[in-house]
Amino acid sequence: MAQPKILVFLHDFEPGGVEVSALRLARSWQDQGARTKVIVGQSAGALSERDDLPLHETLKPPLLLGRYFKTIWMIAQLPAIVRRHRPDIVFCPGNTYSIVAVVLRLLLRRQCPKIVVKVSNDLRRRDMHPLLRFAYGIWLWLQGLCLDIFVGLSDGAREEIEHNLRIAPERVRIMYDAAIPSRQVDDLHALRRRQYEPARGTRYLTVGRLAPQKNLRALIDAFASIAGPDDRLEILGEGSCRGALERQIRALGLDDQVRLPGFCNPATALATADVFVLPSLYEGVPAALVEALAAGIPIVATNCSTGIADLLDGGRLGLIVDACDPGTLARAMLRAAREITNHEASRRQAQLYSVETAAARYLQLFRAIHAGDEVSAERPSNAPLSPARAPAGADGARWRPEAAKLVTHLEGQ
Repeated sequence: MAQPKILVFLHDFEPGGVEVSALRLARSWQDQGARTKVIVGQSAGALSERDDLPLHETLKPPLLLGRYFKTIWMIAQLPAIVRRHRPDIVFCPGNTYSIVAVVLRLLLRRQCPKIVVKVSNDLRRRDMHPLLRFAYGIWLWLQGLCLDIFVGLSDGAREEIEHNLRIAPERVRIMYDAAIPSRQVDDLHALRRRQYEPARGTRYLTVGRLAPQKNLRALIDAFASIAGPDDRLEILGEGSCRGALERQIRALGLDDQVRLPGFCNPATALATADVFVLPSLYEGVPAALVEALAAGIPIVATNCSTGIADLLDGGRLGLIVDACDPGTLARAMLRAAREITNHEASRRQAQLYSVETAAARYLQLFRAIHAGDEVSAERPSNAPLSPARAPAGADGARWRPEAAKLVTHLEGQ
């Protein structure tokens, strides 16, 4: 089968889950001999220090433009890069990058290669005000008109993607996320077995950016309502909400019990924590949650995406609670501290989300698209890639005339 040229774009090296996953995928594609070009908008970010990065090209934006307007910077640069490198596939690594992909399609028109988008976050966005959610629905509809293939990260995401983007079923693929290298699953499992020792209190842990999406204020409030004098909460990550979270911790008198050590390798914390908590308002399939499964820690997670139930096997591998109910979150945290984890089942589940498996399936999809035989990308060996066929009158059927009009308009420009 023909070997396509793949282009991946990222704003920077900030340590978000989307960025980590994209860099791991690109490195795996390069290791497998795929012609993969990685464009990074600027050198800022802690991930730039990693020793396992793929070969990449880093742009040099003007100082203020790169720092405050990185999306505009990428929109301005990417069309010329695509014209110069002439990729067959552009991989959009997550929802936050889709605006760049849409503008790229509108600017390049017939010269634009196929665009494959990873749907990295929940599309329901129950955290939004109804008016904002209505506008967001229009934005999703526009993505459905302009972009080509959408990759969901769990079986439950299929209907959500088809419905919200108003697209035909054959434009949706489902494949488990590239959350963790296979070797790291075994390493985390073994490290916890060696290092874990019970403590007097309960050690709670979460990992993620200090951002409103992560719902960390609710986590701190929940911890405050249940914490005994020996209990601890550690929040690994960095972000714009640090100041607000530090003020909240001081106001609650929890300076000695809640730590914000910043961004760091979570392996040691995962080995010694008693409970892992994911309090987010919306997510896709968080890599930190897969890492917690690999380590075998009791888990509490909010129902922040359709992928959480799949990842936690319907609640058998962790407690699932409402993202908008801090009281339920607090009670689940207390209960999880008494739970006994099925370590082997958790480890097997984490292996399904390996970088190696996801990278191979993406390459299968890319090669099929490049060869004009997308159906062949619908026959994976494990996690399903193949879409169910749309019944007559489904959203996909209604989408086709609208899409045809848009494509005809663009190609005529």
